[in-house]
Amino acid sequence: MDETFPLLTQLHNLILNAPFYISKHDHTISISVSIGVGYTHATYHTLQTLFEVADNAIYKAKQQHGMLVIDEAK
Repeated sequence: MDETFPLLTQLHNLILNAPFYISKHDHTISISVSIGVGYTHATYHTLQTLFEVADNAIYKAKQQHGMLVIDEAK
């Protein structure tokens, strides 16, 4: 996960700082993004458990209004 976190942070920041141009309306908008990531180091976790951890992480990210949250399955 150590090598993934900087990439996720970079992606998050790119989306936050990139203006989106809507040509149909000749208007530029900014958006926010919430990213939730679940991971595990253990091989005994089920895919369902990992999805639950990721779902929990995205819920936390949304509560923090456009943040990046990474949670580990335990």
